[in-house]
Amino acid sequence: MDTMAVTQDGLYVCRGPALVHSGRVALQRCDSTAAKRASVLHPQPQQPKLIVAPATHCSHHDAAAQSKAAKMVHVALFVPNLIGYIRVILLYVCYATAMRDWKIATTCYILSFAGDLLDGWAARKFDQSSQFGYVLDMVTDRCATTGLISILCGLYPDYIPILLYFQMADLASHWYHVYSTSTEGSGHHKTKEALTERNIVLRKYYDIYWLFAYLCAGAEFTWIALYVLHFAPDFGIGPISLAFVTRYGFAPACLMKNIVNLCQFASAAQNLAIRDMQKRKNAVDVLLVSVLSTWLRDEFLSSRNTIHTAGTNAISST
Repeated sequence: MDTMAVTQDGLYVCRGPALVHSGRVALQRCDSTAAKRASVLHPQPQQPKLIVAPATHCSHHDAAAQSKAAKMVHVALFVPNLIGYIRVILLYVCYATAMRDWKIATTCYILSFAGDLLDGWAARKFDQSSQFGYVLDMVTDRCATTGLISILCGLYPDYIPILLYFQMADLASHWYHVYSTSTEGSGHHKTKEALTERNIVLRKYYDIYWLFAYLCAGAEFTWIALYVLHFAPDFGIGPISLAFVTRYGFAPACLMKNIVNLCQFASAAQNLAIRDMQKRKNAVDVLLVSVLSTWLRDEFLSSRNTIHTAGTNAISST
């Protein structure tokens, strides 16, 4: 029995069943004589050309994509961002109890600081990195340090100028650095691409992981230790006192971290200034080109009018 199929070449009558393979319709060889005879005896109305597209694999991928889209989690509910929210709550509890119960406050602050390590791991583990989480993490870090130093200003009023310097250096350097790298289009502020043209101190700081970890942790634990020592001057573990560890372990890291902050601030400020100068130079170049092109156009029009007038006069005199 003949079978009929619509192809890109029109309507044909073919002998034998149609073959289906990998989602494509493959037709056996058509009898051209039978096709012509069928078209004469039973003329068919003109139909638009149809294409039999592969459906097997596409439908499978479409279904998978739709299923994945249906299961997509809102970025605000990513695991690292949930950890970030917990960090914020812990900081609030820390500040709320800072003047009443130093043990609870210290525990909450340390747990929040540990969450800074955990959210980065979670972002890599679950492939949930996001700009939202990046900003949340950065703002939480800066607010945590700023809040703790503000509490220390109340506990150590004689050292307010020094404490405020450390506080402002931390805020300003990170803000300048993050802003300069983000507006430059270099991506994350810790990547090698973002640090290519920065000073060597900054490159080494972000490139050598153990140095980065020691300086960051040492700076944070310096502020934590100063807070604890105000309420428990003799606090320690066995023969090792917290005051000794702070003086010879945490404090040097804190000082070096603030040297890095100054270098970070200077590098970012220089980068922004250079880019501003380049923009102004480009604007001046555009202005000069515009003025020059306008002058050349006016000169051309003036010369053409002069020649035209001279030619008109010459013709009139003849």
